[in-house]
Amino acid sequence: MHRFSKSREEAEINVTPMLGIVFIMLIFFIVTATFARERGLLAHTPPEAPPRQDDPPENCLVEFTVTETGMTADCIVVSEEPAFSGFGIAACRAIAKWRYRPRIVSGEALPVVGVQTLLTFRLAEE
Repeated sequence: MHRFSKSREEAEINVTPMLGIVFIMLIFFIVTATFARERGLLAHTPPEAPPRQDDPPENCLVEFTVTETGMTADCIVVSEEPAFSGFGIAACRAIAKWRYRPRIVSGEALPVVGVQTLLTFRLAEE
């Protein structure tokens, strides 16, 4: 006489509803996420070269900040070849006119400090 069955029932977990919730959460995060937009040059004015020097190449490495509005600021000359030739001043004057798409993170415009660019001056033969 057996009052209770001694067969053991194994518990099973149905994961189908859980997968549905995971996919819904994934879609929610994709739709609501904000991604950082990369800065991009919107307006580019080529620099005006100073009077011709004898020894090419004429290169100038400058560093500047792209502000929250996309304008450039705080231009400094990192190096110029030939040294003290005036190319750095011409490069900073040109960069002051450049416009960038500001960096956007979580819907807020942020400045980008330490942007470097190398300008090569190609002087026309006279």
